[in-house]
Amino acid sequence: MILDVTDTELLLARAQALEMQKPFSFVLTPLPEDALAMALLEKVPFLSGFLRSIDGTGVAVSKLAYIKGNELAGEISSGFRVAGVIIALVDFIRIPLMFLAAWLLNRPLPVTLSHTGRWLYSTVVLGLALAGVLAPITVAPFIALAAGCLAFAVSVFVFVKHFYDRYQTKQALRQSIIDIDKAESKLRVLLREAQQLSILLHDPKEKTNYPYYVIQLKPLQEKLERRKEKLQSLYDKQFENLQFMNELGWSGVRDKTVGMAIAMAGVIGLALALFFPHIGLVLFAISAAASGVYIIGLVTYLLTPIVIEKFRAKFAMESTRTDELQPLIEKQELAQVANLEELNFFDSGVTEDRNLASTSLTMLTLFSEKEAIETLREQEQHRKSLEQIDKNLSTYIERQDVPKIIYFFSDMARYTQFHQATEGDIIIFLNYFTNTERALQVLNQTLRNNEVTKQDVDQLLSYPPLTRVLIDRGVTALPYQSAHFVQSSQALNWSAACMQDNDPESNLKHLTH
Repeated sequence: MILDVTDTELLLARAQALEMQKPFSFVLTPLPEDALAMALLEKVPFLSGFLRSIDGTGVAVSKLAYIKGNELAGEISSGFRVAGVIIALVDFIRIPLMFLAAWLLNRPLPVTLSHTGRWLYSTVVLGLALAGVLAPITVAPFIALAAGCLAFAVSVFVFVKHFYDRYQTKQALRQSIIDIDKAESKLRVLLREAQQLSILLHDPKEKTNYPYYVIQLKPLQEKLERRKEKLQSLYDKQFENLQFMNELGWSGVRDKTVGMAIAMAGVIGLALALFFPHIGLVLFAISAAASGVYIIGLVTYLLTPIVIEKFRAKFAMESTRTDELQPLIEKQELAQVANLEELNFFDSGVTEDRNLASTSLTMLTLFSEKEAIETLREQEQHRKSLEQIDKNLSTYIERQDVPKIIYFFSDMARYTQFHQATEGDIIIFLNYFTNTERALQVLNQTLRNNEVTKQDVDQLLSYPPLTRVLIDRGVTALPYQSAHFVQSSQALNWSAACMQDNDPESNLKHLTH
């Protein structure tokens, strides 16, 4: 079977091969704070909701003191003991309620070792709380000691688990470096294949093989895209592990060390209370108080900057709503919009006519604020229209829709002539679009192949400024015809409303302002 490709298809294939070799970058998206916190919590296989909220700071001992500690002295009221049971009961039923809610909402059941472990731990705490209420006063000290030992064991486990998680995260980071290096090597192989195909597609000696090279482009591009996605996911995972490592820093070690020390002091106090009640209870009370002070200090340290920032934002918002400042704010906003417009204009690579870019700043001086705002809104709408045209043109290039590309230039010829646009206007318009050069190449090649209708050719030749610009930009297959140069009294605004979809039936119905 003999395959063949047209010159237009060959041109598009060459452009596609070059496009595949363009430099690219990967964007790292950090995990949201809540997602990061939840991911870190899942690393702890068992902790009740209460312990998890303060993660090994020793306040668990304070909770146990509410349930058991003061009972050693016989001074706690029955209300405190009942409250302790209620707290433990809520903790006990929380996990089953999560399963019930997931079942009712037809969501996947969160069956994990972490949830099961926390539920078992809550069961133990509930049992100890009930025992503290129902058991005789002579048994209460031993129950309290058991609860204290449990809290200490959990604190030790969390402390050890912290270092284990750091080790695991470091290993994951090392592995991610290896995986990324392998993925980049495979990606470089594909890029070399694209480069080789590009060379072959430009080699006249390989002309008979052009059709086979063109066929290879599509699967190669698909492989390249999949490899880029894989590499992006590896970079995301590496960045996620870096965030984990940052969260598992030495501040976490400090908190867990303090929690373990306070839990140990509580256990020692409870053990001494069996033989020396006054000394043991004093030590236990000191540990409970220390845990409370530490938590209050830590929360204050973390929340103070947030509260201050919220108050500042609130006062700033209230001040912006005052009638006295509103006119000044509106003027400042107008100036910012104008500056941004000018910055974006020049960043896009358009440098031919700086006066057009400063139109917004001029309007602020010449017109009233209301007129300036309305004009700026129209310009913003005009900018969005140009972006839509750019998107459409990129789609035509990607789909290799040659008729639509030809009509793009034919439509441009009609409206440049209607609005008497200058060569500078046309250059600015062409430079706005990202795929102008590829579109011009397609136009030139189709003209060489006589694949453009006489009507479209005549339309392209009907306005000399456009004809000269197209020839200067590489459309050498377009025959030049001398014509009178017409000065323009309008800028780029003629283009956007007329060419949003490049559809012959819709564009001809539009007239620009």
